[in-house]
Amino acid sequence: MNESRKVDPRDFITPPFTTCPKCSLRSFGILRVGPDNFLRRCRECYHMEAFDLPRVHKAIVYLDQFVISNLMLVRSGIKQVHPFYHALYNKLLNLSNLQAVVCPHSEAHSIESIVSAEHRQLRSGFEMFAHSVRFEEFDLIRAHQVFDRLAKWLARDSSQTCAISRNDVLRGGRPDVWVDRITVSVDMPPIPGLVDKLRDWRGKSHRGLVKVFEDTWKKQPERTWEYWRDREAGCWGPGLIPIFKREIAKWDDIINGRRQPEGPHEMQPHHYVTLILDTASTIESAGCPKEEKIRMAFEFLHSDTLAHSPFRQIAGSLYASLAKKATSQVKPPTEGFHNDVDVMSCLLPYCDAMFMDREIAAYWREIQGSPTHRLPFETRVFSLATTTEFFAYLDHLACEVPAEQRRLVAEVYA
Repeated sequence: MNESRKVDPRDFITPPFTTCPKCSLRSFGILRVGPDNFLRRCRECYHMEAFDLPRVHKAIVYLDQFVISNLMLVRSGIKQVHPFYHALYNKLLNLSNLQAVVCPHSEAHSIESIVSAEHRQLRSGFEMFAHSVRFEEFDLIRAHQVFDRLAKWLARDSSQTCAISRNDVLRGGRPDVWVDRITVSVDMPPIPGLVDKLRDWRGKSHRGLVKVFEDTWKKQPERTWEYWRDREAGCWGPGLIPIFKREIAKWDDIINGRRQPEGPHEMQPHHYVTLILDTASTIESAGCPKEEKIRMAFEFLHSDTLAHSPFRQIAGSLYASLAKKATSQVKPPTEGFHNDVDVMSCLLPYCDAMFMDREIAAYWREIQGSPTHRLPFETRVFSLATTTEFFAYLDHLACEVPAEQRRLVAEVYA
């Protein structure tokens, strides 16, 4: 026979205990921490008081999936991993406890976990140092930048600045807050058919990249890096137009009974359809005649203004670096390269540091090391080729934590 146990409110009052100002017993413990104060409550008389906490500013450090997987193994102890990951785990745990760093998870982490047989363990891994903070889906981040550029296009503003900040692209929780010691995670099953669709999409994306690598980049070695950057940066917008037309026709067939939807994922408008329709509505609101708004939206998608959005400049630069190496590179790019470009192009402007695959990190260092190719981002990008520098960076973050913040960490998290 199973014995039931009632929840005792005192179970949520945890050490360290101090003397209660009301009953004078040493039972005044921590009830809750964050976002900008902490609550103490007495386990005996239930007296409660709130205490302010100073503001914190945390570094946003993005960890690629292979790093997350190894940190998960360190924590679980189920498999031996390289000593680097043990040291990294300890450094990140210390910085996390010091309220100095947060490692948000992303759509890339979610996709990797969904298609893996160990999805629950991987989910636990990418939530480890995220503290409920996550990046928006890549398409939403791109949309933020698209509308930032659209505003400039409508105003005939030629500046290259982008007003989208990290607070605009982070969800689930604010990064610069004191986190509670209790977190809740819900594992939602994927939409039926989504896993197969994701695998199919990844395969098609990789085959498309290999085709460009073999049939275009390899065969035009005379082209300059700048040519490939501009070509790749500018091709995204026009590439949405045939998708838009195809999806509109498909949706018309579904509505009129000429086609049955393949699954729940086809019951919602394609995100590119939504993006272009919202773009057209914004253009109409700016004074464009209704019958011209779609045509003008297409014109904007072809514009240099859109091509100069951060995600297109980063992606274009990375693909240009790969294109210039295509002639001498025998092996085509791996399946992960396309995913890495998505991660870098969408997330890099909002991170203080990233730890990525060796290849893409090396390309980024080449780009930023060139006075003519350099992009206006100060994000530090590390890889397994620069572990010493990464540890030095993390150690610097720890040294920068104010003494008062350290004292309060010891008081509320002990």
